[in-house]
This record gives sequence, C-alpha cells and structure tokens, in this order.
Amino acid sequence: YFKYTNDSEGVTQSPAGMVARCWNSSWWFAPSCRHDPEKCVPLISGGNGWGLDYFMQLAFHHKLPLAIAVGKTSADWTGLCLEHQVLQYWWQPEISFIHVDPARVVFPPNNPKESSIGIFKTATDRLPLIKYVYNGLKAASPGVYSFFKRMAVSMEAVVTMLKDKKLNADDSDETVACRWLRQHEEEWTPWIPSATECVAGQGLVAENGSYVLSLLNASGCRWCRPGWYSVSSRDTYICKPCALGQSQGLPGQEVCVSCDGGRYSDGGAAERCKLCDIGFYQEKVGGSTCIACPGPMTTNYKAADSLADCVCPGGTYRALRQAPDEAGCDPCPPGMECPLGSDIRNLGGPLQQPVSKPGYMTLRTEPLKAYKCEGARLCPGGPAGRC
Repeated sequence: YFKYTNDSEGVTQSPAGMVARCWNSSWWFAPSCRHDPEKCVPLISGGNGWGLDYFMQLAFHHKLPLAIAVGKTSADWTGLCLEHQVLQYWWQPEISFIHVDPARVVFPPNNPKESSIGIFKTATDRLPLIKYVYNGLKAASPGVYSFFKRMAVSMEAVVTMLKDKKLNADDSDETVACRWLRQHEEEWTPWIPSATECVAGQGLVAENGSYVLSLLNASGCRWCRPGWYSVSSRDTYICKPCALGQSQGLPGQEVCVSCDGGRYSDGGAAERCKLCDIGFYQEKVGGSTCIACPGPMTTNYKAADSLADCVCPGGTYRALRQAPDEAGCDPCPPGMECPLGSDIRNLGGPLQQPVSKPGYMTLRTEPLKAYKCEGARLCPGGPAGRC
C-alpha cells in the first residue's frame, strides 16, 4: 500500500514490519475521511484481513471515504454485516449473505498488468469455475466422462440452491441439490450423453454387438477390438477394419500400424502382421503379400526383407553369369559340398561357399574343380588349397 500510495499517515511500523495504522485498534480510515471519521462508510472484512490491501488502495486511488475493519471471528464478520448497513467483503458462490442479495460495488474493469505488480485501482478478475476429473476417467467410463464434460451449473442455479439451503438449514446438501434437480430437469437432461455418442477408441454397434457405420442401425457403443480402429463420423465414432498391409494388436485404438519389411497382411482386420515364409521376402513397409525368391533360390530364415536375402539351396551354389546382375544356382560340382547359401563370390571369405568333401581337394586357381586324393587322411576337405 505505502509503495504505491506514499500515504505515510495510513501505515505504521511494528516489530513485524509496516502495518496499517488502525485507530482504536479497530478501524483504518481512508485519507478522504481520516480527519472527519464520522463521514467514513464502514467496510467490514473477515478472516485474516481478506482483501485489506486491495480495499485500502481502492479507497486511496478513488478517494472513497472508507473505514475498514476486520471481524475477529467469522461470526463477528457475518453478524456485524447483517446487523448494520455496511459495505462488506464477500464473494460468490457463498451462503453467508445469500438471502439479502448484496449488490456488487462496480469498479473499472480489471487491469491485469497493474494487478500483477500489486497496484489495485480496478476490479478483481473473476475466477472461472473449473471442472477437475481423474485423467483416466475417459478410458475407464466414457459415458461418465461425457456427462461431466457437458455439465455446466450456472451461477444462477448455485445461488438458487444456496438460498434453499439458507431457508432449510436442517436439510442436507444432497437433499437441497436433489430438490433443484427435480425442479429443473430441463437444465440437466442435456448433460446426459446418448447411448450412441461414442468417444475416440469406440464405434457404433447394433443390438447383436456387430459394428455398424450409421446411427440408423446403431443401439450403442463398444471399444474397437484388435484389428480395428476408431474414426470420427459426424458426432460419434465408428470402428473400421485395418486395411491390407496394416495391423493393430490393441483394442480401442485410433490408427492401424503398417507392416514392417519382411512382414505382410493379406486380409482386413489383422491383429498382427505375418512373417514372410522361407523362400519369400518383402522390402516395402505396408506390404500385403511377399515376393518369391527368383528361380530355385530360397531364404535362410523367415521375415526376409530384401532380395539380397535370397540364396541358393543346399546342394547348389550361386554362379556368376556373363551379365553382372545375372545369377543362378548350379548343381554342386562332383567331390564338393555346397551348403545353403553357397556363393561363388564368397570364395576365400568367411561366408558360405562350395568346399571340398573329405578325400578331395581343390586348388586356389581352380576352386570349383575337385581332385580325388589317394587317402582321405591326406585331404580333410574344406576350402580350396587344403591338403
């Protein structure tokens, strides 16, 4: 107060710091009536001095002849205000003065910038009534969530219930609220969601539980099962099957997931993508089929995701042709072994390649021509040059 008014007569020092100067230990007089207190208009607050600094600044800036006091107890605050014609600190919704309909003293609209730094020349900013709910309520109970989302109790309705409570103090809060509900059915029935008002993750269903796409055939809502997804449709949601090349393994989802490479989905509403079988591959994401390896080639495992995963079967080897990108599988040469994936390009390396059988040998200069040895002991077989 002193910082923004420089009213040294309205404050005094105490062991706790600067405080309002109160005459007779009760009243703080505004500058405009301080020297003639009989002209001051009483204003009584409660609690620990609710709004005291705010009222003091308003009195100074608007030259209001106020005498401000604080009731020692809650009963003093309400009793003094009801017994005398005075200004009072009050807020809505609150029951203490509801039956006398106090009038609000109007000040210029709130100035947020000034209020934020403690300058009070304007009205206080109204606080909105906000609904708080459990953040998992929508998933746990969509109907209840929709009800609370729509619920909007007006200030007029709250005041009506508070006045009822004031007149019927022995009635419980629940009884008063129930009485209002019975008398104002037209206000709360729109809060109740219809049976076909689905939320995200759900879809319309017929009486037999099957998914439908129109409100005309719907009787309720149900969570979309695995293999299906939820999509908005006008004022509700419907469930649709995942398309080819997609899957969804969880219920109540809003999207399907494309199959990774090496996997596919060849039917709608797939819960999971299938693995490409031995001898097949799929390089693209979202595949609905797998591609067979060329010629006699196969794969060493399922879920192959590249043509490069196609190799020659056991008993054959991949031989280079004249064209650089042309390849095929030739029978394994006599005296040699060709395990799955044998490739002429692997000769001399750690990968699968044609090798000599025990009792045979090959030269490094002729790795695909096997020579029979006089004794198996001298030729253990294996890569070219072992003898």
